[in-house]
Amino acid sequence: MEAAIAHRGHAVVADDTQALRMAMELERRVIHLLKEMADHTQDPEVIELLGKMILEECFQYDSLQAQLDSIQNVGLWLDTPEFRMDGKY
Repeated sequence: MEAAIAHRGHAVVADDTQALRMAMELERRVIHLLKEMADHTQDPEVIELLGKMILEECFQYDSLQAQLDSIQNVGLWLDTPEFRMDGKY
């Protein structure tokens, strides 16, 4: 994250959409990293743990996407919630 901040520069202040996009990019990177880790291990317990972590990171990504959609007034809004605040699907 520090590298991403340094790359963008300290003088530039991000607005809400930029901050959410940066957070979403970091979530994508974490998901990709966890998937690579799962591909390089044979331990079933580690693979199971990584699978749970990937699901949680995907949930967090979806939550960020819902926030971005809300700020931009885009997306499909229905009567059902997109996520729950207790972290459960």
